[in-house]
Formats: sequence, C-alpha cells, structure tokens
Amino acid sequence: MDQTTKPLLIPPQFAQYAEKHEIFELYQRMLSQLIIHKPEEPLQFLIDFLKKDVNSPAILVLGPPASGKKTLSQLLSKKTGAVLLNQNSLIESLPNNMKNELGEKIKNMNLQPNDWVKIIKHRIEDYDCVRKGWILESFPESRVQSLALLSNGIFPKHTVVLTGEDSMLIERAAGKRIDPKNGEIYHTTFDWPNESSIQNRLVIPEKYSEEDLFQRLMHYNRHIEGIIDCFKATTKKINVDQPKGDVFNQSKIKKKFFFF
Repeated sequence: MDQTTKPLLIPPQFAQYAEKHEIFELYQRMLSQLIIHKPEEPLQFLIDFLKKDVNSPAILVLGPPASGKKTLSQLLSKKTGAVLLNQNSLIESLPNNMKNELGEKIKNMNLQPNDWVKIIKHRIEDYDCVRKGWILESFPESRVQSLALLSNGIFPKHTVVLTGEDSMLIERAAGKRIDPKNGEIYHTTFDWPNESSIQNRLVIPEKYSEEDLFQRLMHYNRHIEGIIDCFKATTKKINVDQPKGDVFNQSKIKKKFFFF
C-alpha cells in the first residue's frame, strides 16, 4: 500500500503538548495576522511577530460592576510589568491628531466600536506595550466590540472573566470607597486602610447607587455571553466571592506569559 494513503495516526501526546504550549491558539493568531496584514514577506513577518508575541502578556480582564476588575488588573500589572489600559487611560494617551479627529465623539461619549479599536490598536503598538505587554480592563463591553478587536488582529492570550451573584455584587458595592488622590480602591468591610489620613479622604464612587448598579448589571448580563463566545479559547472564569488574594492566585494562568 502506498504510504501516503494510510490513515494519519496522531499520538495522544501531541494533543497534550499542543494544549500545554497553546499551539492551536498561537497558530490562530499567526494565521489571522497574515490574513489581516498580507505582508509581502510572510516568513519574515511571522518571525518578527513571534519575537513580539511569545514573551509579552496580552490580557483582557472582564467582569460585572463591583467584581474587582480594576483591583485585579492593578495586581496583575504590578506582578507582570505589563501596561495597564482602560478606557480613561486610552483617551488620555491619545496623540493630538487623534484627539482632534475624535474630539466630538469623545466629548459626547459616542465612540463607536471601530473608534475604540483604532484607539486600542494605536496604543498597543507603542513601544512600552510591545516590550512589556498589556492588560486591557473592562473592554470589550459587547459582542460587536469583541468582533471589532478580532477583525483588527487584536487577540488576547488570556481572558479573565470575573463572576458573582448579582445580590453579592450589590452588597459589595455598598462598601466600595475610592481614594481621590491616587485612584486606589478600598472597602469598608474587606479592605479598609490602616492610615487615618487615607480613611478620611475616601469617597463613595459615582454611579454606585443600588439603582445604577442594577441597570449596569442588566447591561453586563445581556452582553457577556456573546463576548465570551468570541474569546472562549482563552477564557478563564473566576468567582469573586472569596478573598482577593485567592482571586489573584487563580488568575495565574500560565507562567510563560504571566512571569509568576
């Protein structure tokens, strides 16, 4: 029998190896980048891509309001050295030409999915994000935004989705406090500062009334499954009804990417 007509038998060790080293996810990112950029020298393009891709984190941190996204993102950023990005910091870091181009939309809070992707893509191509990696907090907020990221070649290596019962989140939100001096987050029950000077300047965050939170939870719950469906190959869910140290420990997904 012709050797080429024999059925191809793939040993089970291959699947285990591929899963351990995320070969299929890497292949998906490489193929997508080729299709999007269509380089004239595909081999050199892939070599350059791999040099940037292998060692730098690319992480989404998602979750409902009051789930601790900002706290976890800050902890991951401090541990990995990756650049922490959120919608406010992305707007603040825009170059003047993009601020002028998107000025009215920014002022009216009317940025469309493609606008956000343009902003994010510009930022993560900066030297610090290429060298250190990035952590994107609280974005995307819908399936449309998720697809816009993917169609522009922005593929997270890890997607951390925080989960929790609505009733627990509403109860947690009641005790949330923010330090207006540096943006640090505290809680009246779970994480109260020892220094009286910090205690005295803490404020209740805006849009954290029970009615506001209920509306935001409804919006989040309506969209999250569509978002997860776009990033299911990289998603890890973590229940936040536990100490934040345990949540942080569970976010240590892969040493080769998180450098833990």
